[in-house]
Amino acid sequence: QSFESEDGKTCACGFNGLVCRCEGEDISCAHGTYKWTDQDTCLSKCVKNDGLCTSSGDPHYKTFDGKYYDFHGDCTYQAASCEDFAVFLKNVDFYGRAPRYTLRAELRFKGSTYAIANNYRATVDGNVVQLPFVKTF
Repeated sequence: QSFESEDGKTCACGFNGLVCRCEGEDISCAHGTYKWTDQDTCLSKCVKNDGLCTSSGDPHYKTFDGKYYDFHGDCTYQAASCEDFAVFLKNVDFYGRAPRYTLRAELRFKGSTYAIANNYRATVDGNVVQLPFVKTF
């Protein structure tokens, strides 16, 4: 069962106690966007759909816009960037020769560097962290 709280949130009993969520305003969003509601203010707005890019194999890339590329260089590629956000992929030789593979993915955001390498070895600003890593801003 659920109930509506005084501040307009819908509340129900959860595993760790009472959980309350906003539904936000009833808005229509254009194609390629979806409704997002701030759970602190209960205000809603339309935001772009999540993006996904991949690197696999020797290596094959799929970009955020769904295009495919093959890059076989032994170097670091900038996969994406926007203002204070950038994604880099480091390619290395497999056993010292071609084919190559992506050794490390690196995200640079708000002055910090988040990286993940083979065997899920994750670092933040060069310090090893346990996954999943959660940082609040």
